[in-house]
Amino acid sequence: MEALEGSYVCHHLWQVEPAERDAFVARVAPRIRGVVTNGGLGISGGLMRALPALEIVAVFGVGVDAVDLDTARARNVRVTNTPDVLTDDVADLAMALLLAANRRICALDRFVRSGAWEEGKDDLVAPPSLRGKTVGIYGFGRIGRTVARRLEPFGVELRYFQPRPVEGSEVPRARSLLDLAAASDYLVVCAAATLETRGAIDATVLRALGAGRVGQCGERFDRRRARARRGALHRDARVRGSRRLRRRAPCAGRSPGARQRDPHAACG
Repeated sequence: MEALEGSYVCHHLWQVEPAERDAFVARVAPRIRGVVTNGGLGISGGLMRALPALEIVAVFGVGVDAVDLDTARARNVRVTNTPDVLTDDVADLAMALLLAANRRICALDRFVRSGAWEEGKDDLVAPPSLRGKTVGIYGFGRIGRTVARRLEPFGVELRYFQPRPVEGSEVPRARSLLDLAAASDYLVVCAAATLETRGAIDATVLRALGAGRVGQCGERFDRRRARARRGALHRDARVRGSRRLRRRAPCAGRSPGARQRDPHAACG
């Protein structure tokens, strides 16, 4: 913010009371050439149309889901983002969730905190090793490939699926998402949430993943407004409503965004 203030005259809409924002925008609109926002706030088409001199919308973040791209395109307004700014952090979180699910860290933590170990209860299954298991990655963009690199030292077999093959990748590509699930012990979702991928992780995919295997969502956390949200990839009503399916293929780890939007899904 200091760098912006040093080079430009900045008008902070977020500091204005909601009831006064329309008047504020009308007052400064003729002088506004650029808008700086984030992936969660974005900018609406109405606000863009209210800024006649607007030339650029700069998004501090990866997602542009909350930006009205159709209006920007129609008005020849450039839209920029900051790819890779969160790639490492999200990949780290995906690994943390995967290891927590694999090693049953949450369940073992509850076991210790409950005092069950003092009562002689010892019905916990020994956590398995990742080594030798197959990890499937749905969505092999920046985050998916970064997750794959972090998994290599763990001695796992890697596979991925997305509609377009990744040139030069040594990781085998499955023929379909269903084939990827059937071949995987762990499924990490790194696909972008679009209308095309909405509900992709449905009951059929989870059944293919099979008993005792783990589905884990490690996608980039972007808030969506009017369109499909991240987490929608696995929010099929048939999945959430099926107790039998939950027993066969439990959701063992999700990103904070997915957990917040579907807090009642069973996770270990």
